[in-house]
Amino acid sequence: MPGGGAVFDGVDEIPWRRLGPWPERRQDGVPYLLRAIVDAPSDVGDRSPVWGLRYGLVDGSGPEVYPAAPHLVPYLVEATGVARQPHRGLLVELMTDIAVARPYRNFARDPAAGPEPDYAALARTAMVERADALVRLLDDVSPRVVAATARLLAVLPDAAPRTLPALRTRAEKPPRTRAGARGDAGAVACVLAVAWLAATEHATWFADLLGPNDARPDPLNGEDGPRDPTDHPDGLHDPTDHEDGLHNLTDQPDGLRNVTDHPDAHHDAADHESERHDPTDHENERHDPTDRRSERRDPAPREGRHRELRAAAAAGLGASGHGGGPGDESLIRLVADVQADPGSPLDRMRWFGYDLSPVSAVLMRAERWHLAVTRELLSRPGARKIGRRLFAAREAIWRWRSAPAELLPSAAGRVRDLLSTPPAERRREGFVRGKDSLVDAVDLIAESGQASAAYADVLAARLTGDPGEPWPEAAEPAMVGLARLGDHRCIPWLSAAFGSDEYLQFRYLDAGDLIPPMAAHADALTPALLAVLGPAPVHGHIDYIECLKALVSWGAAAAPLLPAIAERLAPTYTAFMLPLVGAVGPAAAAVEPQVRALLDGDRDLGPAAWALWRITGEPGRAPALLAADLAGSGHRAGEIAPLLEQLGPAAASAVPALRKHFDNPHYGHRYNRVALARALWAITSDSTGLVQPLLKSLAARPMPDLGLGGHGSELAAIEALGTMGRAAAEAVPALTAIAYGPERVTERDAWGDEHHQRAAQRALTLIEGV
Repeated sequence: MPGGGAVFDGVDEIPWRRLGPWPERRQDGVPYLLRAIVDAPSDVGDRSPVWGLRYGLVDGSGPEVYPAAPHLVPYLVEATGVARQPHRGLLVELMTDIAVARPYRNFARDPAAGPEPDYAALARTAMVERADALVRLLDDVSPRVVAATARLLAVLPDAAPRTLPALRTRAEKPPRTRAGARGDAGAVACVLAVAWLAATEHATWFADLLGPNDARPDPLNGEDGPRDPTDHPDGLHDPTDHEDGLHNLTDQPDGLRNVTDHPDAHHDAADHESERHDPTDHENERHDPTDRRSERRDPAPREGRHRELRAAAAAGLGASGHGGGPGDESLIRLVADVQADPGSPLDRMRWFGYDLSPVSAVLMRAERWHLAVTRELLSRPGARKIGRRLFAAREAIWRWRSAPAELLPSAAGRVRDLLSTPPAERRREGFVRGKDSLVDAVDLIAESGQASAAYADVLAARLTGDPGEPWPEAAEPAMVGLARLGDHRCIPWLSAAFGSDEYLQFRYLDAGDLIPPMAAHADALTPALLAVLGPAPVHGHIDYIECLKALVSWGAAAAPLLPAIAERLAPTYTAFMLPLVGAVGPAAAAVEPQVRALLDGDRDLGPAAWALWRITGEPGRAPALLAADLAGSGHRAGEIAPLLEQLGPAAASAVPALRKHFDNPHYGHRYNRVALARALWAITSDSTGLVQPLLKSLAARPMPDLGLGGHGSELAAIEALGTMGRAAAEAVPALTAIAYGPERVTERDAWGDEHHQRAAQRALTLIEGV
């Protein structure tokens, strides 16, 4: 029957197009797509109807979940229950993406309609209500569907009482076939899901999975010998197979792993025999795993038989907080071996984020184990699998504040190893195909925050040749690392990068990262900056406006640049330099005429009056003009409120407008409430009602990646709480966590984390009066 036996009761009555952005065509509508999914053949690849369904459910830029999601979950679960329906893996992955996404927010929503529902939470509730149906997928014939289901259940903690027993049972289940014994990805994923949901409560279970012999290496299980990277156990992910949906190749950011980059990533369809075998055919199940004769005939199944499952169990044991006995060293080596092996089932399994493997994701909950495994990987000499080992180190440095001190000595050693390694081998062993591993090693040091200062000589040694000629590949990360340290040795290279329009490697340079730390060398960099910012610019790859924003941190040191900037900018665009003029202050007198001219126009009057105050010291019309700019709409709060904050009590006339937007019950959440709170405190010295909104802005993890030049709401909130002194005493626990916690508060940005950390430490000093 149409729909493969699925009923989909009521699906035609739901107004889907009002709940998600599906096109008007009938064949793009939800009822049609659902029935097409269960009827579609298995060889449609990227043309699977699931992708059409996803379009109206998840906004990939967030990702955010559209209002249709809670209504559609019951039908998705029903579709996965159709026997041998070839797209059930993609459906499970779609539900996982819904479960971990943020709810869609309609900024045009009528306030009279009340608060907008949390569509992601409603969708998760619908999944939890159907947890029993999802659990049945753990018995699916496809290990890849089992792995996808385990990943979904891992993000439904409310269903854990019903799902944990099933996950444990599936993990303990003997392999279905002799081929499956070589690596059951489904069982491994179930172990990881248990570790994700309730590691502490399952320490004994993890230890039982490891068995009594794991205190010492077991050569029979291949722990100490090299693994043949061409031996891919059955049940592994084929990145060309649309069914499992475990890798969305379009989501990979630049420089991160693309599964198709591995020469062994593509598997012959015949390698998936165990998934397609006839369940009534038990010929392959007659193999007795205790039959030593069969092991002698074919040692490959025994060689990798339980390694990945035991590695997952070891990661779970680490996440539980247990361990520390004499067996830890062998377990650490076991996990490190799996992490280094591109042929491991774990390497083919999507979990969460862009981690090296699912084991990394679990270990990121256990600092000691994570660092121990990474230290073991990075300390191994030579170039073998060096790209994977360096990426593992980068993950640890992104996650833990203690990681640079532990790992950078070994990273510097790997730089020395790679310098003596032929370039062809460095590229072959890289994490990304064709990329020189030496670049990754130098970049690792450069991205490690202030700890990289101890290895500045290692970075400087990579700046070889003429900066005006094509650079060695490792020169760019070395230059960036030195610039962020404020090291003068990068000046010729940074100057060349500012003005170059020839070399593609410069297109990703961030002015906010590079310019602020180099304030002490402003005189040396001024000629290069004049060439970029002046009236006859060299069109390099540094964004002009971002450069102006970054120069604000230089203060008066940027004064020599202002006349050239003002000469370049047409009157219409002069306002772009006003924040820089204000930062320079009285030293910006040379551009006072251009600033005064703006007051005769009809736009940017408030910021122009503020900049004039910064030059002359006379507030003049600035408070009134800025208050008028803010009175109409709170959408400019992020731009106007900081200027009022600097005016302080002189801007008392703006307090009603600031309060109006700060307390707005309908639209206040759309405005920059941190900027409004800072301005109110600076003007009135009254902290009433301000501390909690500032604290709320610090709750999100991770905080945005802003670089040293950024001033986001979170950082501004930390600074504001510090200025309030003892009035912000209730913020001490949150600030202490940011200032002294073991985990970074930013994502993939050690430098940004240290910026927040130092700000929190200063704030605590001001609040506690220490």
